Amino acid sequence: MSDNELENVDINQGQDEELASLFDPGDSSEEEAFSARPKVNGVIKFSNKADMIFYKAGSKRFFEDYSVDPTELQAFTLALTSRAKDYEWTSPTGTGILDIPESGTVLNQAQPFKTDSLLKVYGKINLDRVREYVKTWIDTESRAVQDDAMLFSAVRDSLSKDGLMRVFHRSEDYTVNGKESGVLAVKTVLDESSLTTNVTVMTLKNELTELKEIIQRMKWNILKFNEKVNMIVLNLTQQGAEAQDLVHQLLPAYLTCPDKQFTAYIQTKKNSFEDVINLTAKSLMNSAKHKYTTLNENREWQAEAETNEQHIALTTKVKVLQKEVKNLLKRGKKSPPKKGKGHFDRKRGQKDGWKMIAPKKGEPNTITVKGKEFHWCSIGNGAGRGCGCNMWTVHKPEQCKGYKKSPPSETNRNSNKKSLQVKEAVSGISNMDLESDTD
Repeated sequence: MSDNELENVDINQGQDEELASLFDPGDSSEEEAFSARPKVNGVIKFSNKADMIFYKAGSKRFFEDYSVDPTELQAFTLALTSRAKDYEWTSPTGTGILDIPESGTVLNQAQPFKTDSLLKVYGKINLDRVREYVKTWIDTESRAVQDDAMLFSAVRDSLSKDGLMRVFHRSEDYTVNGKESGVLAVKTVLDESSLTTNVTVMTLKNELTELKEIIQRMKWNILKFNEKVNMIVLNLTQQGAEAQDLVHQLLPAYLTCPDKQFTAYIQTKKNSFEDVINLTAKSLMNSAKHKYTTLNENREWQAEAETNEQHIALTTKVKVLQKEVKNLLKRGKKSPPKKGKGHFDRKRGQKDGWKMIAPKKGEPNTITVKGKEFHWCSIGNGAGRGCGCNMWTVHKPEQCKGYKKSPPSETNRNSNKKSLQVKEAVSGISNMDLESDTD
């Protein structure tokens, strides 16, 4: 039947008639086994109306305008998984076209072989392995070829214009012997959407080590937190990795919750886990979800109230410290010194800065500047013991009389004490933990 004839088929006839025709065994003399979903056994016959309806429905898009953006990857994968289950492109027995054998093997339900689902662990399966598998049936007249064609049309029509541009420039990746393959197209789309590298795996595993920070940012909303954890674990699984220490990472995160009833409940789980190793990450997350939901329904969830009280206490402490700093600075403020002996003239200081630069090795220790002779006064250049100015002076080093440093005055001691108090107060403010107010 031509493409035009396919397009003219009315697939909107009565629902009962359509479902009945799909389950009609047709030419087969054998009674068809029960199926929860409409399906066609064996090779699809385009001369058969039911087969043709089945084929067209499987070829339709399952996702609207996927732009091959990583943020939509999970939704795209879930939608494709649903279509794949309906059309048995993947199955619990691992015999669908999206169940990839360890080595190239012709699809054969009578001969079981070990497979991996491309939709579950696409990061573990490289493109060459998929290509080797597709080559075993792409040139045959089999149901696998027909399923592959349906899959290709469904994937192509599910992409947006940007998605098509990103994927279809890699046509060599999903083409075998001049034929476009739906299975290879799926692998290409998933690879283009997600960087299946060690860096990705390390990033995901690092997120699991930061669960205490994540649950705090979510204000201890256990439902949202569990969703986030499940998403990380799913991404790891699709990359061919595992979250091996998840229970040990979940328990400390849950125990940071301000709600005392909740943490007491989680503590009992932790104690039982330490006594008998029978707690899984899945069961722990389900228990936490149940307890959280129950407390909320009974209006006993106190985490938010506890957090608000902590925030008020922290804010009050900050204000007190800020006031102390302000008072200390006010008391320690001095009036600017009057000009006179010992006053440092900024302009002159910048102009005479050369006097502090020591001569380099081999350079003269006596120089003339603007008709005036200067000597480098230091112990190494002839100044007596306890003397030496370590600068250019008009007196010679041997004439240096030295100087005595006066002990710190009472005023200086008080100033130093106040400076220390200011530093301690500022440090107190800097160390305040205000992250309880973050989203």
